[in-house]
Formats: sequence, structure tokens, C-alpha cells
Amino acid sequence: MVRDSDGHRFQMPVGGQTVSGAQPHGQTITSELAKLMSHLAERLSGTEDGKPKIFRDSAIGNLSEFFERFRELNVRSNADLDRLVADCQRIVRGVEPQDLRDS
Repeated sequence: MVRDSDGHRFQMPVGGQTVSGAQPHGQTITSELAKLMSHLAERLSGTEDGKPKIFRDSAIGNLSEFFERFRELNVRSNADLDRLVADCQRIVRGVEPQDLRDS
């Protein structure tokens, strides 16, 4: 089990896995964030078979859900991870999917 900053034990799904004390939760969280950001970058770049790639609202929605789960986990075991999540959150804060389609 993972403990939050108040010492409470919990399990929580992150990227299809359950975070627990037996897993390197910082590594799992980092992997999930990298996957979400890579997907967003891939959807925003180039074309697929000569056609623009499909960009769905869920690309931003999934990131917003990740940030909320990260905040709820309140796991502060790694200052670099906290900074990385904060930086990514700043990048997409206030960004609407339609704004990205229009740009």
C-alpha cells in the first residue's frame, strides 16, 4: 500500500496499474505522464497517410484527469517528479481542444 502525506494507506489506479507500496510509484506515474504527453504531441504533429491526424478532446481530458489523480495521491516522494507534473500542467492549463485544432 502507498501512504499519502498524512500517512493514510491507499491503492489507486494509475495508467491501468494499481499503485501500491510494492511498486515504484514515482516511476509508474512518470511513465503514465510520458505516455499522455507523447500521445498529445503525436496527435498535434504531422499527418497520417497524407491526412491530418485525428485529435480528440480526450487527449486534453486524459491529462486533466491525470493531474487530478496526481493531486489526490499527494505523493511527494520526488521533487523532480513534482516539478515535471507542475510544468506539464502549466503547459496545458486553460488550453481547449478546439484551440489546438484551430492552430
